[in-house]
Formats: sequence, C-alpha cells, structure tokens
Amino acid sequence: MLPALSSGEIVERVVALHLLFKKAGEVFQEREPDDAAGVVLVQAYRGGVAPAWMTAYLLGCLRAECGYGTVREILLAAPGLLAESYAGVAMARIRGARARGELVTLMCSAEHLRSREGAAYGVGERRDPALVPVVYDAFHSGRVRKRTAAAIIRNLGVSTATVTAWLRSTDERDRSLGVETAFFMEGIKSDQMFAQTVKAALSTVSLSPRWRKRIEEKIG
Repeated sequence: MLPALSSGEIVERVVALHLLFKKAGEVFQEREPDDAAGVVLVQAYRGGVAPAWMTAYLLGCLRAECGYGTVREILLAAPGLLAESYAGVAMARIRGARARGELVTLMCSAEHLRSREGAAYGVGERRDPALVPVVYDAFHSGRVRKRTAAAIIRNLGVSTATVTAWLRSTDERDRSLGVETAFFMEGIKSDQMFAQTVKAALSTVSLSPRWRKRIEEKIG
C-alpha cells in the first residue's frame, strides 16, 4: 500500500501510525531524495507529533537536504531511544562525504556520550577503512565506548592485519579492542591462525563472563 503513495503522503501516514516506519524507510530508500517530504516530516517533528528517533531515521532514508539541520539538532540533543545513532547515520546519508568532517568533530567533541557515539555511527556509514584510526583514537581518548568503536571499526572495513596487530599489542586496551572487533568480523573460524590469535588475546583481557562466552562461541 505505501509504495503507491507519494513520499509526502507516506510521511503523513507514518506520523499517524508509527509502526509503519520501517516499511516507509524501505520505500524512501528506493526513491530519489525528497525535500518536499522532508519538510512535511520536519514540521511534524516541530509540532510534536513525530518522535525524534523516527524523524532522524526517516530523514536519513529520505536523504532530504532540508532535514540536515534537524538531524544534527537531534544528535546534539541526545533524546535517547537510538535517536542519536539514527541522526548520525542520517547526516552521512544526506550529505555523504561532505558530512565527514563535521561527524568526526562531533564524535570527538559533542557534550553527551550518546551524541558522540551517534556521530561515530555516522562516520561508520562511510565504509572507509581510512577512518579506522580516527575511531581508534576516539576510543583511546574515551570519547566513545569500546564496543561501539569495535562495531564501527568492523563496519569501516578494517583489515585483519590491523586487528591482529592490536591483538598482539602489549597494551591491554588494544588487545581488548582487537578481541571485540574480531567478534563483529565474519569468517573468523575459517582463518585458523587469526582465530588462534584472538583466543590468545582473549585470555589476557578483562570482560564480563557473558560477553566472554559469546566471543568464545563466535571464534569456536
């Protein structure tokens, strides 16, 4: 039913029934960026009838330039319910490479942790291995948490060689980051040498029992 509607009409439908947000996002991503629909959504957000998380998510799917300022505002406001993560990704989707510098700056300097990590997810949306050192530094400076950094670093396309170097480091924080990054990587069991390196590092880092068990199950 939604694909038969205009993007503006879909926004109005989703504002009335929030459960449609995922399907609406799928439709928007198949279409060209739509500023007119973005304006309708921003107005709904300003009017208090579209929650921040849904607004950020859908503006990212619409890729409406008119919504960039709004998603940036949501990111910095840190309202919760994943709104910040959606907002950071939306900034990357709306402006592409042009948002990179601002997202990196916000990842390192935004007031709230949720804002910094939301910006980090926007950095990860670029899928650029050259950004791995930037996220690595954000983790080491305490701007983003380890698990967040690990998931984003994996998404950026980090090399096995880089993760192996962390796993063999004399710095426990590097080893721990390497272990958690490896958890998010695919095909660990098929690379026995890498799997053994992960196991060796795993025995030297502090993790919760539940999380350690999950990693052990992943690497075999």
